[in-house]
Amino acid sequence: MRPADPSYPEALHSKGVQGLVEVRATLGADGKPSDLVVLNSSRSPALDEAGLALVRRLQFAVKAPTEGASSPAIPNATQVVVPVEFLRDSLGTLSKKTCAEFGVDVAYHRATFPEQQVGDMSVIKMTIGAMVLGGFQRTGPSPLVALAKKSKSAARDIAEACATSPERLFLEQFKELMDKSPG
Repeated sequence: MRPADPSYPEALHSKGVQGLVEVRATLGADGKPSDLVVLNSSRSPALDEAGLALVRRLQFAVKAPTEGASSPAIPNATQVVVPVEFLRDSLGTLSKKTCAEFGVDVAYHRATFPEQQVGDMSVIKMTIGAMVLGGFQRTGPSPLVALAKKSKSAARDIAEACATSPERLFLEQFKELMDKSPG
């Protein structure tokens, strides 16, 4: 889910609340989910509730039984796990993200996932992926190792750099850190 999606509550994404909730549901023969359970929490009760609400509204496509079949295409009580990821950013919004907005994300991440590093954040992984993909398209595969190393180095330093310059654009700050990295 992205901020523009009504399933992602504004009050949550504006505070940097992000995460993955996995919902287990039982599908009926009509494709409607029931007996929803949070299998893996996002660590935000509000996001977990939003994930449950989204899955509750889903209608799963059910293949019609084949002619002559004695049972439906989906047997009763078929269970599925639906991952619902709530992210503030996308490749389309990354270029407009400010360091101040990133700071909100970092604060939430550190409070909610203290065992993780800033480099484990989805926005960092997305940024590194975009940088590596962009580098591959421009230069081919050989310099990618150096580019990946520079990206990892920038990921280690971006929180502190953004904290000192919250008005800057996150992506510009990240690229500057990459340029300064010995790679």
